[in-house]
Amino acid sequence: MKHQGSIKKRLIGIILLVATLTSLVGYGSFVYWYMDDQQNRSLNLAETVGLVLGQDIAKLILLNEMSAAADITSKLKSFPDLNTMVLHKLNGKAIFQYSKKNTSFRVTPLPPESQRGFKIIGNTLKLYIDAKYQDTRLGYIQLNIQIKTIWDVIKHNIITLVMILLFMLLMSYLLAIFFAKQFTEPILKLVLFLEKIDFFDPLKQRIFTKEKNEYGKLYEEVNAMLERMESSQKAQKIAAVAFETQSGMTITDADQNILQINKAFTEITGYRPDEVIGKTPSILNSGQQSDEFYKNMYETLNKQHYWAGEIYNRRKNGTVFPEYLTIQAVLDNDENTIYYVASFVDLTLQKETEKKLQYLRHYDTLTGLANREMLIQNIQQHLDEDRQQGWGALICFDLQDFKMINDAYGHTVGDLLLQQITNRLRDSFKYSDMIGRVGGDEFAMWFSYIDGDKVNASVQCETVAQQLITILTQPFKLNDKTIHPIPYVGISLYNQDDKDANALLKPKPKSLRRRSVDQVEPS
Repeated sequence: MKHQGSIKKRLIGIILLVATLTSLVGYGSFVYWYMDDQQNRSLNLAETVGLVLGQDIAKLILLNEMSAAADITSKLKSFPDLNTMVLHKLNGKAIFQYSKKNTSFRVTPLPPESQRGFKIIGNTLKLYIDAKYQDTRLGYIQLNIQIKTIWDVIKHNIITLVMILLFMLLMSYLLAIFFAKQFTEPILKLVLFLEKIDFFDPLKQRIFTKEKNEYGKLYEEVNAMLERMESSQKAQKIAAVAFETQSGMTITDADQNILQINKAFTEITGYRPDEVIGKTPSILNSGQQSDEFYKNMYETLNKQHYWAGEIYNRRKNGTVFPEYLTIQAVLDNDENTIYYVASFVDLTLQKETEKKLQYLRHYDTLTGLANREMLIQNIQQHLDEDRQQGWGALICFDLQDFKMINDAYGHTVGDLLLQQITNRLRDSFKYSDMIGRVGGDEFAMWFSYIDGDKVNASVQCETVAQQLITILTQPFKLNDKTIHPIPYVGISLYNQDDKDANALLKPKPKSLRRRSVDQVEPS
């Protein structure tokens, strides 16, 4: 933006104009005073003439002494400003006239008393006074006194006036430059300082002055403004860094219309800013939370201005993901909500990790079967919930000389053997409640219900055990090797009176170390 004109030039112009007007007003006042003083001097002159000529006028009017006329003429010549004079008797008859130029002139009749004030005609002041002697009116005197007109005064003083005016203009100009500099220099200094801030943004700089007036106050306000700007800039930088974290963030207005999102929001959800700004966060709704859930959320927000919890949302590609969501309301001075700031963390990896940890905690990584802890936990829960009906069984087995297989063929072949045994168990005993690997080469199959009668349950368990032996004694093809494992099987029968799942696995029945099948009951 271009700025035309200059404060300095304007100030100089204003000061010169004021000086000129002041000079003219001053000279005009002088002329007015001069004209008024001239008029007063003329009136005083008329009174003086009346006093000086009083005795001579009395001689001329009362005694008719013609020599008095010569005396009057002689005395009037001592008044250089008096042009003419006419003496009238009381009856208005003119009996004497005087002219400074000694020339005759036409005498005008004496006007009525009401019209005998003074009158200025050109450069002549015409007035009437009483001709008195010892306070006795003897007649009337008409005087025409020469005066200067305004133009005469100006012409007389024109050179001096011009010289004074030029001198005042020169002095005013010099003073104007000086004071304009004093007035504009602090402003120009401030403008230059602010321009540097505009280009280089040194908000830490401050401006100082020795002025103790309004400029000093202005500089203080500018420094205070810079301090606020610096603090605000620091806060903005912190907010910008915080906003661009790995957590997805949204800022909405009080009506939940999205105003801004960060990069992490786009990376997590797949939505670009232009696709969500102006819309509400419901664009991410997965449908897995009920209306009651959202109702409780907003009630908490309205009361506490804060809400945090796990929620499932939907990405742009349609996949549903878990997140930990935090919503903070931003309030104005009247405690009214003006913004909502939401931050969420994608819990997908965390959930997957937790799932893996849960799996590793309860399942065998080699075979995928339940481990000892998972097996005991499920049996114990079954017993604790009094769901046991009739007789159940835990059929356990291990392999003869499994350590020799590992030593002879390596752990890789041993692992393959365990995995193929697992596959045969899953294919053949799908009706079992759970199959688990409870040791290195030890397995267990849990049947929560075999039969309501103990004898029948025992018979059926032996049948299952024999089936198990048949399945496991069939040769296993492992790479280029054929293995014929020999299983050792044991059976633990239990009913609703048994309350300790660990007791089913703790005893080691002798039959567990023989190929024949034996049955034991937990003590």
